[in-house]
Amino acid sequence: MIDLNITGLAEEINKIRPKTIVMQFPEGLKVHAAELVEKIEESTGAKVIALMDPCFGACDLAEDEVKKFNADLLVHLGHSQFISPNQKTIFWPFYYEIEIEPLIKKTLKEVKEHSFKKIALSATIQYIKYLPQIQKELEKQKIEVFVSKGNQRISDVGQVLGCNYSSVSMQEKIDATIYIGDGLFHPIGISFNSRKPVIIINPLNEEVKVMQDQHDKFLRKRFAVISQAMNAKSFGILITTKNGQMQFGLAQALKKQIEAKGKKAILLGMDLVKPDYVIGIKVDFFVNTACPRISTDDSSNFPKPVISANELQIALGNKKLEELKVEEI
Repeated sequence: MIDLNITGLAEEINKIRPKTIVMQFPEGLKVHAAELVEKIEESTGAKVIALMDPCFGACDLAEDEVKKFNADLLVHLGHSQFISPNQKTIFWPFYYEIEIEPLIKKTLKEVKEHSFKKIALSATIQYIKYLPQIQKELEKQKIEVFVSKGNQRISDVGQVLGCNYSSVSMQEKIDATIYIGDGLFHPIGISFNSRKPVIIINPLNEEVKVMQDQHDKFLRKRFAVISQAMNAKSFGILITTKNGQMQFGLAQALKKQIEAKGKKAILLGMDLVKPDYVIGIKVDFFVNTACPRISTDDSSNFPKPVISANELQIALGNKKLEELKVEEI
């Protein structure tokens, strides 16, 4: 069950007294859009425009839409703040209510079976509130627990983002990291930064498992793609115009590097970096400068292979393969 805390949100909005609100939803919350908008309008007297465009995180703020609708406030749901907005914005994370006790029991069993003695804790923002309870139970078993806030982009202790795992970068201190959330994207990112096994607590299917080999499998796959890119003659550099992801300066620098090697490069700008938008572009490879998930999770959907800016350095011979840090992929 999702705890939206609509009453709390209405109280924050009423402090600002906006007349028009643009409300931005992640995909999983759109099913609650009608209910949420109705209650916010009743509680605040403001007009609410619910945006239906895809939203990929706090780096993807709908600031242009705020201007177009002449709104006074942007309400960004589901994510915590890690960039400074240019418009008046309320970041409003939501939290899942789950039965954590059975999952903790399963976790302790895995910890014991693998003889882990030092463990870091991590979670996405939706499950962050359960970390103290897990820490308490681990410490009862004489397990040393590490919980870090990471760098300034992280808003909560133990939180991980798709582009930031600084809260679990403590390789020399731990035996493993516990992660609460679903999917493999974040656990793979954690394993890159910690270089240790990841215990995945998945509240959606109520499973707990230890991930140990996905890291190496993923690396082998990426190294194979880099090898292919070494023979590429032309590259399309993907640039997003999203404020929190745009790296136009980097894209221009990459273009110069590619051309210095006698190869061709074209800058491809768009808001949403989507495979359909680059169908028919005559290049051998794409280079991603937007969200890192594009060159990992979504690369198979593109008409040509996708590499990151750091992987390009290997392909161009500017850096040796062994010099590439796994967190740079």
